[in-house]
Amino acid sequence: SLVNNVPGVVYRCLVDDHWTMIYLSDEVEDITGYPADDFIGNRVRTYASIIHPDDREMVGREVALALGEDRPFSLEYRLLRADGKVAWVFERGSRAQNGGQEGRWLDGVVLDITSAKQDQQARAQSDALYTVLFQGIPDAIFLLDTRSGREGDIIQANQAAARMHGYRLEEIVGMNVRQLCTEAHAEKAPERLRDMVRGGWAVFELEHRRKDGSVFPLEVRGGAVTLDGETLGIAIERDISERMEAEKALRDSEDRFRELFNNMSSGVAVYTPSPD
Repeated sequence: SLVNNVPGVVYRCLVDDHWTMIYLSDEVEDITGYPADDFIGNRVRTYASIIHPDDREMVGREVALALGEDRPFSLEYRLLRADGKVAWVFERGSRAQNGGQEGRWLDGVVLDITSAKQDQQARAQSDALYTVLFQGIPDAIFLLDTRSGREGDIIQANQAAARMHGYRLEEIVGMNVRQLCTEAHAEKAPERLRDMVRGGWAVFELEHRRKDGSVFPLEVRGGAVTLDGETLGIAIERDISERMEAEKALRDSEDRFRELFNNMSSGVAVYTPSPD
């Protein structure tokens, strides 16, 4: 029959506070865990009773609004299953036009969209986590094109990358990473990107030039990632100016001490005091 070929629950119910079911196809048990007979004439439970408490008011309001405007309604809401789990459904219905009883019944269909909703929620959580990690990390992050002719084009960058280089985010996205490198490092950038894609993650140091022309040193962790089936280069960069300055100061101090030590005319002995 036509009803059996519908991929969901077909129903006819009264327009009342309980959505009292006159007819309900057996597929309702697949979605809710309850047999259809439970709902017919509110024999065991009402359909309204298994609508999630947080959604009941919305469902009633949207249906009433559609009926008041004499139009079909479409809505998504949650049902409480017999096993305690939650099912997401999409419902579309309208007033039944039959035998002079217009307005007394609703005819409609209820489809199980739980899997689609879970996928949507998982994507939303993943996007939120991505945003926190990508935009919240203090290091610069670049996603780079690896296609021939576009190698090193900056597809995406975080705010830290823009600030570190003195650009606005919309300025730096679309540039090529070679434009940020000093001349000595720019020549090596394409081959280094290819090595990153072929050989996995690598750590190296180089110099970049800010928008104002100043040069600063970076430590880069680079590799490849696959997003939506496309291989991209990823570079995570850290400004190591302070570290380099500290290392230089230590070397200068060691050089001064060594020069002083070597130029002393008297002998110098280094010893460890006895614990006695």
